[in-house]
This record gives sequence, C-alpha cells and structure tokens, in this order.
Amino acid sequence: MRFKMYIRTDQRWLVLRFDWFLRAEDLRQSGQSGDKLNFSQTKYEVEFLLQQQWFDPRLRYNNQSNYDFLNAIHHHDKVWLPDTYFIMHGDFKDPLIPVHFALRIYRNGTVNYLMRRHLILSCQGHLHIFPFDDPTCSFAMESISYEQSAIRYVWKNDEDTLRKSPSLSTLNAYLISNHTIPCPFTAYWRGNYSCLKVELIFTRDRSFYFTTVFIPGIILVTSSFITFWLEWNAVPARVMI
Repeated sequence: MRFKMYIRTDQRWLVLRFDWFLRAEDLRQSGQSGDKLNFSQTKYEVEFLLQQQWFDPRLRYNNQSNYDFLNAIHHHDKVWLPDTYFIMHGDFKDPLIPVHFALRIYRNGTVNYLMRRHLILSCQGHLHIFPFDDPTCSFAMESISYEQSAIRYVWKNDEDTLRKSPSLSTLNAYLISNHTIPCPFTAYWRGNYSCLKVELIFTRDRSFYFTTVFIPGIILVTSSFITFWLEWNAVPARVMI
C-alpha cells in the first residue's frame, strides 16, 4: 500500500498530545516602537516550543541501529502533519531562523513534531487599578479541517504541561500562574472541533512603577507647593522650581 502523506492515519480517531516549554529570554511586555516601552498596554510577547505527538502505524519500521528515532526534518513534506491553528487576540512574529521546527519518528510509529513560535498576545487587564492588576492572556488551539470525531486534542501531562526554562528572563512581566485546560464546549456553525485552551496570568513589577512614576510624581507635586512660601517678586526661584 502506497503511503499518502496528505491523508491522516486510518484509525477511528487520532489523539494529539500537546506539551509547552517557555524558552529563555522570551517573556517581555511589548511597547509601540524601538526600545521605548509603553507599559500601559496589555500586550505581551511570548516565545515557546510547542510539541505535538501522535501515533501513525504506517510509519513503523525495524531498525537495528543505535538511533532511537529518525530525524525527518528534511522529509516533512512527505509525512502527514496536523493543521493546528491558534485562536487568539494577537499576532505572530516571523522566526529569526529559517528552520524553526523538528520532526522525529520512532520505531513504534510515534511522531514528535516540535515547533518554535513567537506570539504577541493582547491580554485582558484592569486599567482602573493599573499597575496593580494581573493581566490574563488566553488563547486556544484546534484543528482547522478535522472534527472531534476524527482528531482529539489532549494535554500530554495534566500536572506539568507548561514548563518554564530555568534561565527564563523577564522584563517587567512575571508569569505567576498558568492554566492548560480543554475549551468549554461550544456548538460551532461549522461543526464540533476538539480544542485546548491556555491561560497565562502575569504580574507587573510594582517597584519599577514606584521608582519611576509614583515617587518622582510625588516629589514634583510637593515641590510645587514651595511657591506659596516664596515672595511674589522672586522670579528666579519660581522659574527654577
């Protein structure tokens, strides 16, 4: 039987397992232009590695070599790959390197598909208590072509699905908690699709705002009251203040 890469495995339904890994130097609050950040905006840049795993019995092979898997990065156009897309309020950033994925095929037919993605997420914050709010960024993943009866999305590890790099660096954006859950059931006009949801909850650096916004503002306002104790004709002193 000839292998057709554009047709998924003929199992009754296919289980896709997802795993996340937040990379180092990848978490920061985005500004409008250049190095000048606009911290009143609730937009965050997140770079991560997304691993998708499934089983395709057509790709089983017998290999007596010492290698545990085959590196199929140069044959990705000959292997069926899921058409996962992101449902979010935000945008993608183009990868800096041309090859931003990895594809491994194991002897038993297990396929690991690893992608590097860079998202700019529009998050929901509470501007009436800014900067003491905790913005929440949420997005979801589902298949564009296959309904839940054909493909089911599940998290690979229920307790440790999203992992942070030990050397994760941040810039006024600290990830305090995350939730990886199935999407609540919603009847779509186009059908019933399996869906996974990610919620990232951030907090801001309060000390940054105290040292750069609040304390300088308090000093500026209190110093302006000194003019009430100056003589009306003390023009140089008023100009200096």
